[in-house]
Amino acid sequence: MSHLFIKALPLVASVLGRRYGIKVHIGGKTAYTDGKDIYLPSLPLESNSETIGLARGFLDHEAAHISETDTDLVKSAKLRIVEKYLWNVIEDYRVEKVFSQRYPGCQANFEWLILRFFDRDPVKRYGPEVNVLVWLSWTFRSWAVPQIEARADALGKKVEKNYPGLIDRLWPVLLSIKTDCPDTAAAIEYARTILRVIIDYHEAKYNNEPQPDTKKFSGQSSPEENQQEASTEKIALGGGEKLEGEGGEAGGAFSAEGSDAGARQKSSGRGLGNMGASRETGGLKSLLSIAPDELPDNLESMVRSSLNKHLELAKGRVVTMADAMSMYINGLTESQIIEAKKTTLLLASQLRSLLQALTLKRSTPGYYGRLETNLVHKVILGSPKVFRAKGLRQGLDVAVHLLLDASGSMKFRIELASITCYCLCEALTSVRGVNVGATAFPGYCSSKSLGATVAPILKHGDCMHRRFGLTSRGGTPLAPALWYVMGEMIILSEARKVIFIVTDGEPDSKEEAKDAVKAAKNIGIEMFGLGLGSEAIKKLLPGRSVVVDNLSELPKKLFWLLGRGLDIKLRGN
Repeated sequence: MSHLFIKALPLVASVLGRRYGIKVHIGGKTAYTDGKDIYLPSLPLESNSETIGLARGFLDHEAAHISETDTDLVKSAKLRIVEKYLWNVIEDYRVEKVFSQRYPGCQANFEWLILRFFDRDPVKRYGPEVNVLVWLSWTFRSWAVPQIEARADALGKKVEKNYPGLIDRLWPVLLSIKTDCPDTAAAIEYARTILRVIIDYHEAKYNNEPQPDTKKFSGQSSPEENQQEASTEKIALGGGEKLEGEGGEAGGAFSAEGSDAGARQKSSGRGLGNMGASRETGGLKSLLSIAPDELPDNLESMVRSSLNKHLELAKGRVVTMADAMSMYINGLTESQIIEAKKTTLLLASQLRSLLQALTLKRSTPGYYGRLETNLVHKVILGSPKVFRAKGLRQGLDVAVHLLLDASGSMKFRIELASITCYCLCEALTSVRGVNVGATAFPGYCSSKSLGATVAPILKHGDCMHRRFGLTSRGGTPLAPALWYVMGEMIILSEARKVIFIVTDGEPDSKEEAKDAVKAAKNIGIEMFGLGLGSEAIKKLLPGRSVVVDNLSELPKKLFWLLGRGLDIKLRGN
């Protein structure tokens, strides 16, 4: 079951979203995030390890940003294009590190992604100034995955060849980031500082200022010396002056007074906004006016592009998972409750009798209990089992979910469907060891851009209530609704999981509904059907469905159906 679940990418995505407390939408044409939710395209029924790795890595990466990145702060900072790229490189390293500590399983996913995209030479060839950005990106990634250090060093040698001494100026700042980058504000200011160091190097070069000897790539200093240098030149939070020409403040500025670049910048009074005095408009200074399409690809864009291509090439039918929408559901009237209680009391009584039959077993000889005179003779034979006591089988441990069709075709049966759903939930909640949930489909949707929706009526673990008064509308998206319910149930702890479908007709897509039923069976979820005035459900779930035309038929037929649903494993039927 575990292996089959892992291959079901829609369920993997749904479970990860719930684990992180982030809503994951499945259905559409491309993978992206809006900063709050994660959107994935329609997913294949079964996926290979490569596609699953890309999807899980994308979800983990975006979830880390949603959880840890202050997007409002980034917007208010008004970063330049190159500053935003630098910030993204730093922030990726920071949030992935934090998220891996919180969810240790994510670390393996991040490492897989980094090796997948960075354990090779850059796909594109860039000019010397853009290679500085490439080297920075590879360097941060090598801290997370040491296997790519050699590639990062090879890029560093190219940078050193074109810009002798630049890496030595940048290295203390990078080590500071590695040891102390607590939040998005720090990442923003570090990005600004890196750009200041680069532009300051450019100014010094064309003003004929002396360049420092190279160290990192000449072997003249040890890592301990670099660390010591970083600690003495560490950029401190707070107290730094805002440079002319920069964007809005981002929760405190960094002071670059500890570094050579910062000291020169402060003494000369130059910021990034008044670089016009330079003798040259090209070179490293061209980074100030770089266009987005000239920047190196970041991990997010590489993963998203690769995932979209994999999903486009996926063979077979794909899966769309319904989105849960909050909608107002009326409470049942007193007359409806009275009518329902007649059915509920009878059904609950029958279920309790069934439960007692399941949990009680015949008395057997034992070492303690009531003395059984018919067994006393066994003492002569050396057997101490002369007592008899009633035993108990293991009780029920079942999660049951009712999936109720509230489509437009239910217009004349929606009251019967609402009362039926209430009766089922009321009766099941009275049975010990049964965890009940209920969902209606489709849910109310005010936006035509959204796909299939559902409306949760009773969530697993919630107290029973009377808000079951549904209204009918829309189509019958049974397959997306089933995928939603499977995503809800797969995380429950109960040993057995059962879905009851209550419907009056055919689903929008018979083939997709059959695929969903098959997927549920593969992961161990049992499924039963209740048709309201229609035999259609018997085609989808042959041998596991009943049909009722009115409420009076409900107790007898539901008892048979629930008996199979709750007892089928124990009785071996």
